[in-house]
Amino acid sequence: MFRTATEIAAIIAVPDTLQGLDHADTHRRVRHWAAKGLLQGGKAVDRRGTQVFPALETYRARIFDALADFGIAAETLRQVSIAAVRHPSRMSAPSYGSAGNLSRGALHDAIRGVAAGEQWNLVIATLPPLAAQMRGMVDNYRESKLLHIAFEWAGDPVDHTGSLDKSKPYGVLKLDLTHLFKPIVERIGVPA
Repeated sequence: MFRTATEIAAIIAVPDTLQGLDHADTHRRVRHWAAKGLLQGGKAVDRRGTQVFPALETYRARIFDALADFGIAAETLRQVSIAAVRHPSRMSAPSYGSAGNLSRGALHDAIRGVAAGEQWNLVIATLPPLAAQMRGMVDNYRESKLLHIAFEWAGDPVDHTGSLDKSKPYGVLKLDLTHLFKPIVERIGVPA
């Protein structure tokens, strides 16, 4: 099902609304991300330029909204979108994977995992320069920002925030996608 930016904002702002908070900020943010092309797959439906987006973008907007609360810049949001379409390279098979379903990208995997009762996180880590250079030869690395961005299943036995040279990240931001996505899964289901 396709939704406008206003409809997406109303869905992801439900927790704020339940707490009596105004969701005008969320609405402005979602419209801004749509205008900047951070929400993907939009199709114009009228002469005013109103766009509708696939269901997956509701989940992407929820991640962006949580990151915006931390003051995360649009360039990093763009990198999160790139990480969202990657196929996990080292992930152990979570429950939906054992049923023979192939990965359709990390964001899809996280949504399906949350719907199946699994714990998923989005991890953004800043790495020291040497670790970042080594990580760049592997995956999930943003050279100019020295960032590692990954959607991670809590059942994966590998800690992906470390580096090949065993150095620790300078900092790690971990979003609990299960907490963010569960109300959305209950409301709109899992995107096809």
